[in-house]
Amino acid sequence: MSTRPRISVIIPTYNRRESLRRTLLSFANQDYDPSSIEVLVADTGSTDGTVELVRDFKSDLHVRHLALQKRFLSDAPVARNAAAAIASGEILLFVDSDIVAPRHFVSEHIFCHQYVDHAFVGGAVCHMFGMKMELESGGSILGADVQAMIAPYQAGMLEFSGNPGSCRFPWSYCYGANYSITRKDLTAKGLWVDENFAEKGVEACDTELSYRAHLLGLRIIFSRYAVAYHDLGTAPTFSSSERTERVIRGLEYICKKHPCTESTDYAAFRSQECEAFLEKLLGASKARTFPVLRQPAWLSWMERILGAPTPTLTILLFTTGDAGRLEKALRALQEQTCPHHEYEVLVCDASAQPAVDAARTSSEADLLVQKLNVGYCLRYYPAAGLENTSAHIGLGVKSCYADAQQLRRNLSRVGWYFSLLNNHGLLGRVRGHMLKLLEDCEEIPGDYVAQCIEYGEHELRTELVPPVSAPGALCQKEA
Repeated sequence: MSTRPRISVIIPTYNRRESLRRTLLSFANQDYDPSSIEVLVADTGSTDGTVELVRDFKSDLHVRHLALQKRFLSDAPVARNAAAAIASGEILLFVDSDIVAPRHFVSEHIFCHQYVDHAFVGGAVCHMFGMKMELESGGSILGADVQAMIAPYQAGMLEFSGNPGSCRFPWSYCYGANYSITRKDLTAKGLWVDENFAEKGVEACDTELSYRAHLLGLRIIFSRYAVAYHDLGTAPTFSSSERTERVIRGLEYICKKHPCTESTDYAAFRSQECEAFLEKLLGASKARTFPVLRQPAWLSWMERILGAPTPTLTILLFTTGDAGRLEKALRALQEQTCPHHEYEVLVCDASAQPAVDAARTSSEADLLVQKLNVGYCLRYYPAAGLENTSAHIGLGVKSCYADAQQLRRNLSRVGWYFSLLNNHGLLGRVRGHMLKLLEDCEEIPGDYVAQCIEYGEHELRTELVPPVSAPGALCQKEA
């Protein structure tokens, strides 16, 4: 792939002239060479002046209007396929006609494809209410009185993003309003949008497409920095009962098309009316025995997102963004003698920002975590402000804290640095019973994890659990 590949932006639309105009303005304002951006507006019979808007739009972009016939309630699947078939870009970027793209949007998608081969990239979608959509001085597209929320099903990826093998349904976070794929992969794998969703009048065609991409071996990549701002006017309308019904029927269709535990498990996980949906789909007797419904009430949302048993040890692996050094550490942790289910690794990236930030670019550490094939649970968290860790982390196995829960409860007793970790939200993301702090520059022998667990178990036996014959021993020790 060339250093600066040509990209085709595909925008299906129907009677959204004003929002489409703002979408086009945002793409004309990208920091990427506009002559390398092709924009295809797939119009399914608009009657509001959309044709004239596209024809008269003045910019350095190459904007084309593709006239299609209105056939269904939502023709987006048909429109996306028709535009993709004639697109000339090496990368195909799919968005909706009611989104606004920040200046780095195109560059972020291209960076992900350059870093990860055969990627199916889903960017964050941020729902906006009361957005001032006029282009302001300095290239800003956002007004001062804006309210925003990340798309609900993507919030989990922003909080717990990591290796696809460490997350349930990693393919489910790619929205039709913001995803990209190379034209070569689309044609070679036949990854066209299923037009049956349009014919049936149901939602979730984007979920089914990314699931197929996952099944066909593409690497699902989630970009927290390729943010699409979704204009919802002045009030939320995306959760109407009619649309919810279309989503549920779309999930039913996915289950029938892909009859496997993974698809039905996801359908149950996503549906807000999980039990009623399962009874409708599987029958009441089967629904009562469905694995998702058997989960105990205390099971946290993070556990459901990750879908993995609670590990014995959580390793906080600190990095300053050196991808080569981080990869060496992650591969050393893959070669441990200890079983992979006994530990998880949370990469704490001091070179990245802690939240979606339109001024930043993707971190190589974030993409590396998503790219590698490892057997243990591997997650990523942006941790700006924790750069100089070596002065505060006790190196060696004795920095393994045997009781992570007690550590969180007694921050004042273990020092200011752990309070800093807690303020960053890191300690709240520790799932293991034990905690180990580690830097990516340290040497990691093959029995490293086993030593940490052995040391932690010894500490639990000798320090945290008093003998049965001396019930007051712990109190006496603390006194």
